[in-house]
Amino acid sequence: MQTESVHFPATPVALKMAVAIGIGMLAGMEREWSNKDVGIRTFAIGALLGMLASLVGQSVAITSLVGVFLLVAAMNARSILADRSLEITTSAALIVNYLLGVLVGLGHIFTPVAGAIVMTMLLAWKTELSCFAGGLQPSEIRSEVLLGLIGFVIYPVLPNRYFDPWQLFNPSDAWISVIAIAGIGFVNYAAPTIAELGARLQETGMVARTTTLCLLTTIAMFARNLILAALFSPRSLSATLKPLLAMTLVAGLWVWRDHAIEDRRPGPLILTSPISLPKVVRFGMLFIFIQIIGTLLTKSIGSYGMLATASSVVL
Repeated sequence: MQTESVHFPATPVALKMAVAIGIGMLAGMEREWSNKDVGIRTFAIGALLGMLASLVGQSVAITSLVGVFLLVAAMNARSILADRSLEITTSAALIVNYLLGVLVGLGHIFTPVAGAIVMTMLLAWKTELSCFAGGLQPSEIRSEVLLGLIGFVIYPVLPNRYFDPWQLFNPSDAWISVIAIAGIGFVNYAAPTIAELGARLQETGMVARTTTLCLLTTIAMFARNLILAALFSPRSLSATLKPLLAMTLVAGLWVWRDHAIEDRRPGPLILTSPISLPKVVRFGMLFIFIQIIGTLLTKSIGSYGMLATASSVVL
């Protein structure tokens, strides 16, 4: 029995070939720069293989994937015999590169291109990522795990309904405050803000120096806004020039004043764990208490109850 041959349209196939080869060359160039034996040609051919295999059929794509695994095994066997090392990262990149080619053959563009860019970034940032991972403290790792547990494990299983006839307590809504508190604490630790560091700088003797840097950054932001206004909206300069100059003048005066203050010898800046479970729970319980009281007051005396609750929080 003769099987009818399948004819692929030329233009779409040419486009897919170009995208697949470009994806393979992107990661392959990084491997070439890293002086790896498997480089630009192998990665480009691997992505092209994935694209062509997906066009032919699922069985061919699976068979070709087995061939990629065999290629990876041969590459690692050669590396072990040569210098007793494994090419784990390059092997994983080759397999991902093949799968990206398969996605291109299936008609996807954004996913394989974005995946190739992200993979190349991970390959190129080896030193930076290694330094980052090596510099993490056990408390920071535990905090990351705790944040994931709070946000992605506990929250989805909490019931989203009220358990009392007065509709005062909803576990899902209440847990959002816990996630927000934990997330804010982690972000403040990863990228410390002025408010987060203010309480600690009193002990280190760097108050004036830090204030000066923050004010200089603020002045630079004012100058940037003026340039943007002049480029894109010249008519708005008459309205924006005076307030921005006034704020710049005030910030400059503070910089001059703080520069005249001599800091004492700075001490070590010690940051505690990014997320403290007792602190998060205390804030969460406080938020739930305020929410219940506010709901009761609002139901009792209307909008004045909301104002009373807000006033008590501020105080």
